[in-house]
Amino acid sequence: MKAKALHRTLFTLFLVLLLFLTGRFSTAPSADSDISAPETTAPETIDSETISKHYVLNSNTEKFHCDSCHWVDKIKDENRRDYTGDRADLIAQGYVPCKTCCP
Repeated sequence: MKAKALHRTLFTLFLVLLLFLTGRFSTAPSADSDISAPETTAPETIDSETISKHYVLNSNTEKFHCDSCHWVDKIKDENRRDYTGDRADLIAQGYVPCKTCCP
């Protein structure tokens, strides 16, 4: 009987840990709890699409990479372009982000 209760407790702890690590379990108080959070204003968000950064473009594959991506070393000189600007502009021009470095 004790082994069954221990097994159930360990299984419950495992599920809670799994839910917490995947972001589906929160230790924050629920909306119907008595604890009220202090009112704060939301910080301004920065759109990552409009931040000017340096990218390396491959004009042959029409992909763009971070400087540190290992694929950058494999781009032929005639296909390589350096670009500093907005990520959204590159996507609007038809370039696709590299799936390895995820710029």
